Amino acid sequence: MALQSTLSAAPRAVPASFVVAESLPFRPSYLWILFFVGAAPIALWIARPLLFGVVGFVTLAAIYASRTRATRTRLALLKWGAVATVLEAERIGEMPSYSGRTWFNGYSPVARGWSVTRDRASRPNVKTRIRYSLGDYQGDLMLTEREYIDGIVLADQRDPAAALCVTAFPYDLVVDGSGNWVGALRPGLKLGMAVWLVVVLVWLALVAAALTAA
Repeated sequence: MALQSTLSAAPRAVPASFVVAESLPFRPSYLWILFFVGAAPIALWIARPLLFGVVGFVTLAAIYASRTRATRTRLALLKWGAVATVLEAERIGEMPSYSGRTWFNGYSPVARGWSVTRDRASRPNVKTRIRYSLGDYQGDLMLTEREYIDGIVLADQRDPAAALCVTAFPYDLVVDGSGNWVGALRPGLKLGMAVWLVVVLVWLALVAAALTAA
């Protein structure tokens, strides 16, 4: 399917698959948080199951709460966003490889237009300032921990200060011939969503069991 830069008139429909993807965010850091909370003080949890139930529920709620702002921004841009004009992209910082702050054989999104590649590679931890415009508004967008080449930047028509590069979306932004989003998800993203769903269900089952036992 051909890609295009013209979007349909806002507000446009947001595919249900994108909403589901936002609700099932797989991140290795989330797994580490749950593992640490569940395993580190395990002796305490055995002695005080009610405490584990409360802490376990709060931990999962905190993970989702930490995503609220970013999720709202992405969904708003899908509905109200317009393609901004990129005026300048300036790399303003890079951590050298020996600092330990680089991706090592990790997935790093790089955009060319609408298309985002997520290849395994060792890349430096870079910071890029993008200067963009939408109508009479000009603003800056800061990208960290990912390279920028010439990816599309979306800005909210109601508030152009709210803007993101397509690399900030976990799903691919594909536009059909009418300028509407195509809601197909990558196989890798579907797998991550399935894994996170299982993790959440197991975690909630443990929380429920702990509260019942108490």
